[in-house]
Parts: sequence; structure tokens; C-alpha cells
Amino acid sequence: MKWHTLGTVQWPGLLKFKSTTIPRAFVTNSLVIGIAAAVTAVLAVELRDAGVTKWVGYSATVVGAMATAFSVYWLVHFLLGYGGGMLTVGASTSKDGDS
Repeated sequence: MKWHTLGTVQWPGLLKFKSTTIPRAFVTNSLVIGIAAAVTAVLAVELRDAGVTKWVGYSATVVGAMATAFSVYWLVHFLLGYGGGMLTVGASTSKDGDS
């Protein structure tokens, strides 16, 4: 298993499900977005039910959405190796050698 390519470290993930095709990429992207959206919706409802003021609730929801998306991204990255994109691609295709 090759983990190091041109100065970028590739995390292979713990599970054998890579986004190597369009359907697989769709599934992993949908998983990340769906979990983050669901947790954010639950957070917004809980804040509303707790009786916090409008702007505090909005601010907490935005911060919570960002924290949730970041956490879900790293969890799926750890489990599936998700999110490498062009950072983990092999050699540069640029003529002057710049990446």
C-alpha cells in the first residue's frame, strides 16, 4: 500500500470504499452532507425549544453547522480516506513544473 506520493500523505482509510467512480463519489459526498445537515437541523430545533433568543439561536446554529461539517468530514476521511481530491494525485501535468 503506497501512502506517500510527491510530498502529500494519502490516508487509505479503514474501510474498503473509495470514491473511484461517480456513483461512489456521489454516495460519499451525500453521506457527509446528509449527516451534517441532519445534525444541524436537530441542533436548530433544540435551540428553538430551549427558548434562546433569535440571534443567539442563529449564531449557534451557524457555528454548530460549521463544527458538525468539519467533524463529519474528518470522520469520513478517517474511515474512507475521503477528500483527498487533487492533493493526492500523482505527478504534476504543468509544463513548467509548478503544481
